[in-house]
Amino acid sequence: MTLRNLFYKISPNQRYYIRRFIYFPYDFYENITGKKQKYIPPRGMVFTGRGDYLKQANIFFQYFKQYCDLQPDYSILDIGSGVGRMAVPFIGYLNDDVNYEGIDIVKTGVDWCNKHISVTNPQFNFIHSDIYNDLYNTKGIIKGEAYTFPYKENKFDLVFLTSVFTHMLQAEVEQYIKEISRVLKPNGYCLATFFILNKESETLMNKTEDTFKFPYQQGDYSLMSLDTKTANVAYKQEWIESVLKENGLKIEQMRFGFWSGRQKENFPDFQDIIIMKK
Repeated sequence: MTLRNLFYKISPNQRYYIRRFIYFPYDFYENITGKKQKYIPPRGMVFTGRGDYLKQANIFFQYFKQYCDLQPDYSILDIGSGVGRMAVPFIGYLNDDVNYEGIDIVKTGVDWCNKHISVTNPQFNFIHSDIYNDLYNTKGIIKGEAYTFPYKENKFDLVFLTSVFTHMLQAEVEQYIKEISRVLKPNGYCLATFFILNKESETLMNKTEDTFKFPYQQGDYSLMSLDTKTANVAYKQEWIESVLKENGLKIEQMRFGFWSGRQKENFPDFQDIIIMKK
């Protein structure tokens, strides 16, 4: 059994406590020496994302500016807000009269964001949606395929999801895309990451050992694990394009990542990125 498969078999609570235990010396040292940075959670609490917390946040913040024409008067919806990784660069950037809304299915992350970000930045608001997910929230009572975002139509200038659709099944993705289209303003942008299956990525994935594998084909998508289905999910490019078009979202750009074996120098992001516009 690989370490990844073992990781998937551990419950969300077990993974949380193991991570807190592993990073306790580092987090304790930062606290007692005063080196802990404001708005940065303890490493033991970071349950999503790869690489350096702030570095990744700033990389995507530049993407929002470059590909989504981000402006200080944009209203923001951060789906899968985690422990505030994407929110940090927006602090002090947004105008005081616009809102940054975050949604996540992991309550510990939402609670941390509201306690450490919202308390001094009231325009930032984070809510917990108790949606079932067999990787992150096995006790959730809401079905993702029936979830309606708690926001009115045409509210947001920018919606983004980083490493969210990569952990959702098809009916859930369809519902979220429908909701994204509903809450986006006309000409609003959405940036989302995927594992995209096309001829190139499938060829590279099958001939390269040190890559993600999705051996369990399920029609328009493939799974990495049958035990924990949402561990990692990859979707066919044709299906993604079709469901976006059906919901009035036009693809502005695709940036393929290196997860399948592409060269990192030419494809610096791990996951694939799609920028779309309503």
